[in-house]
Amino acid sequence: MRRLFFGIYSGMLCCILIVGGLSYFFLGSLNDYRYQQHLEDNLKGTLFLLNRGLSRQSDEHRERWLTLVSRIIGAPITLKKNDYALQPGESELHYRGGRAYQYRSALMSDPGLAIEVPVQYLNEGLMTATAFLILNELGRYPAAERQTLFDTLREHMPYPVMRSSQTKKTMNKKQLARIARGEVVIEWGKQFDRSHSMSVYAPWGNSDDLLVMGPIVMFDPYPIEILVAVFVLALGLITLILFLLIRNLSKRLQIVQYTVDEITPDYLGEAPSYQADDAIGLLNYKIHQMMVRIRKLLDEQTYMIQAVSHDLRTPMAKIHFRLEMLSEDLGEQHPMLLACKRDLKQLNHLIDELLTYEKTRQFKNAEATQVNMSKLTEQTRDDFETLYPNIEFTLQMPTDPLYVQGNEVLLKRLLENLLQNAGRHARGRAAIMVSRRDENLYWQLDDDGPGIDPAVLSDLFKPFFQADKSRDPQYQGYGLGLAIAQQIVHHHSGKIQAENSGGGGARFSFSIPLFSENPET
Repeated sequence: MRRLFFGIYSGMLCCILIVGGLSYFFLGSLNDYRYQQHLEDNLKGTLFLLNRGLSRQSDEHRERWLTLVSRIIGAPITLKKNDYALQPGESELHYRGGRAYQYRSALMSDPGLAIEVPVQYLNEGLMTATAFLILNELGRYPAAERQTLFDTLREHMPYPVMRSSQTKKTMNKKQLARIARGEVVIEWGKQFDRSHSMSVYAPWGNSDDLLVMGPIVMFDPYPIEILVAVFVLALGLITLILFLLIRNLSKRLQIVQYTVDEITPDYLGEAPSYQADDAIGLLNYKIHQMMVRIRKLLDEQTYMIQAVSHDLRTPMAKIHFRLEMLSEDLGEQHPMLLACKRDLKQLNHLIDELLTYEKTRQFKNAEATQVNMSKLTEQTRDDFETLYPNIEFTLQMPTDPLYVQGNEVLLKRLLENLLQNAGRHARGRAAIMVSRRDENLYWQLDDDGPGIDPAVLSDLFKPFFQADKSRDPQYQGYGLGLAIAQQIVHHHSGKIQAENSGGGGARFSFSIPLFSENPET
């Protein structure tokens, strides 16, 4: 049992660890992809401005211009040969490992060259350089054309960019002082003590207006929608893995259940040659061992009954011979001789009943044939009309014959036992009804006798149980007739029951599966 629970708990622990590891890997991979997209989207405008400004420079001024912008950004900007098959103005973000990336853009004026900017994250230097590049572009054009150019530049920026005359009213003294000195002001937006966004303010030339960039939303590695998705995915994986574990456990328990359900006198299974390590395997093994012991006990019981019955035949034959010898001296009608012969006849009948009971218990399906139950019922009814002339045996059944798969000798014995029971107790009438119910043959017998005590109905089919004494005190049976009937019905995969009919007498009925196809007659 400990191994079983250890297996379950270890399986659950492994499941949680596996799902946790997969979730961590999934979230990490997803964040790497999201972070790369975040950088690429937010730096696209900056690279456009760099490319535009550098393309405008002559060869002798390019190096100086790159040095100036590199100093503002805080990272070395280089101009190299375009080995990346980039079209003029086209950009790409290249991953270099860890949090290191390299942004490349083919020069507009010379596609054979490409700008390379190393980046790790959005920082103040990049945003300051972006504001510088925007204002630098605007400063090269007359005032009348600047608004049109500004609108064009805004289209390349992934975040809001505007000219504002009201922003200064919300600034503090330190920020206003920096603006007055011509510096760029960076303002960080906080959420839950974390930097959530960045806004950039730069003086607009000699006017009182400001260039406003942002708010630029910073990368959030754990947005609520991603966490919910990962949680749902992890919960789904845990549920799936636990379902597979429980399903395997359930299948093994079902095997044990099927093993128990299949225990019948005909089939007691085979004991496995191994012993499993856990509790379920051990339980299945013990059940098979129990089935073997039951089969051994039943075999011993059968052997004992057959041996005793056979051994009783010899002394009974001697007793019968001696009674015949005594009849010559005492006469055939001597009361003592007649009583001994009756007792001997009853003993013979008991032995026959015991042997019949054992025969029905050992019945094998291989002995089954197609049996016309309609014809068999009619023949048996005719026999009992002769045996019990004072009782009217009525028969009601469909015109088409009904067939079952079974042993005709045992089925005839079944009908004989039930009709004999009715013949003993009926006052004058016994009604037989044969019909088809779904895929089963239904056989019913009602008599007009005294009925059965409801208290003994549940014990009626037990071997050697004699309820007949309550119905007929003169009856000297042994309580095997109905037990034999039940054995025969069970061996034919049917059900039998006894109850009191509405008319006050007893009702015996059974159902047996019909044969799927009627044989040709």
